[in-house]
Amino acid sequence: MGVFLGGTTAANLLDDYEEGTWSPVINGTTFSNKGFYTKIGRMCSVHFGNQTGASIALTIGNDYAITGLPFALVSSGDMWESGSTQSASFADASGGYNSYPLTGRQTNGNAIEICNRSPVDVTSSDPLNVAMVYTTA
Repeated sequence: MGVFLGGTTAANLLDDYEEGTWSPVINGTTFSNKGFYTKIGRMCSVHFGNQTGASIALTIGNDYAITGLPFALVSSGDMWESGSTQSASFADASGGYNSYPLTGRQTNGNAIEICNRSPVDVTSSDPLNVAMVYTTA
């Protein structure tokens, strides 16, 4: 079953669509809020976050390793090739909830790294929001 896009040959058949929830794991700790995903073909979009704090602290220059993804990442020799963080940010609860971006990339260890390159630390009381798209294996 599926839907044909742009023609009626097998190459145009979209027959892989799924959506659901997942449990993000950050640096070995399961995040308190569930995440959501949509997979279309080999592309998987995931997002998770919290609006009331309860983040995992992250000091300037350090990384979150996000694992427990709903589908395995494609294995690649180039870490930048297959994993992409489209949006990751946190709000500094101690500084008037100013929002700061975080950067990300795929690692070859089946994880997505989110790096804090902002001028302030992420504390456990800061709201955190992450949305990513990655290629599945």
